[in-house]
Amino acid sequence: MQTGTSALNWAPALAIRLLPVGKRSVVRKKSGKVYVYQYLRLNVKAFPEAANARRIRLIVVPPDLTAPPVALTASLLQRGVRVHGFHVDAVYRPLLDRYVRNGYLGVLAVEVIESEPQEAPGP
Repeated sequence: MQTGTSALNWAPALAIRLLPVGKRSVVRKKSGKVYVYQYLRLNVKAFPEAANARRIRLIVVPPDLTAPPVALTASLLQRGVRVHGFHVDAVYRPLLDRYVRNGYLGVLAVEVIESEPQEAPGP
């Protein structure tokens, strides 16, 4: 039985950061398509690049490296003191089932697509 070492061929030297995965919500559109929204919790200390983000792109893998990296787009839902709540937009259930392991996604990179406007410093 292979241990998945071939999967390491595409894994960059970048460390994989684990992202806790929360509840899912299922939305059935009028067109008949069913979308699954997956809720993620981003700790700003672990993901400083997303500290002021509204929308981000995550490059994710299963934590056990059993599938190649994929890109997911996420939007800011709420902002806490140190934790951001994001949901992955319109991701189908089979993809989530394939990539989530024990309640975690492995994150290779976070790219900010849209940031919150920064307040200008006072005079």
